[in-house]
Amino acid sequence: MLSKEAKWINSQLARFSSTPEPFLTLNLGSSTNQFIDTQQPYIRNQVLIPLDNLGKLLNVDIKQSEGVDLVADFTNEQDLRSLKSLNPNLVVACNLLEHVENPYEAIKKLIQLIPEKSFLLLTGPRRFSYHPDPIDNMFRPKRRDLVELFKDEFNIIELAILEGGPVLTATCGDKSLAWHWLINRIKGQIRKPYLVYRDLKYFLYPSAAYCCILQRK
Repeated sequence: MLSKEAKWINSQLARFSSTPEPFLTLNLGSSTNQFIDTQQPYIRNQVLIPLDNLGKLLNVDIKQSEGVDLVADFTNEQDLRSLKSLNPNLVVACNLLEHVENPYEAIKKLIQLIPEKSFLLLTGPRRFSYHPDPIDNMFRPKRRDLVELFKDEFNIIELAILEGGPVLTATCGDKSLAWHWLINRIKGQIRKPYLVYRDLKYFLYPSAAYCCILQRK
């Protein structure tokens, strides 16, 4: 997640502060505490803590690990039914659609999951280097693509494309440490030009993210 992406999410969560209780949020593809706390701590500060303050937050991932409250795969029919039975008020799917086998089928599952009048907070890369976790299907939709995909089933509340700068600094909480890390990495591989080129191409690739809040009709 880009740091600007996390700030955008944080700025949008105030709209849910006056919603009736109880308020349940499902955070799909939540990842692990280790990843969040060591690599992108702004996710916890800007996204997870504010989401938890809205009501009840369930972090959902396909693998059990510290920080995961519920192990489930929303693209699996049985798991989808179980998640739907929770009747969530808000479903968060951040940087998830590029890591599924078929993003268009996954969108159909999201539509099935979200009750009428409930919300979907969806973000992901508009421009970003290839990053398998465990796969990257290169889903990089434009604004008009997102509108076409969701307009029949959702009202589009907010939709933004955020420019993040180079991947290296856009996804790091401390930019000076990020550059220091990259320089040391390149020094360690200076005798292998193809590795230096690969790292530079990956970490200096320009980044941008799509961010949207949708309400199920």
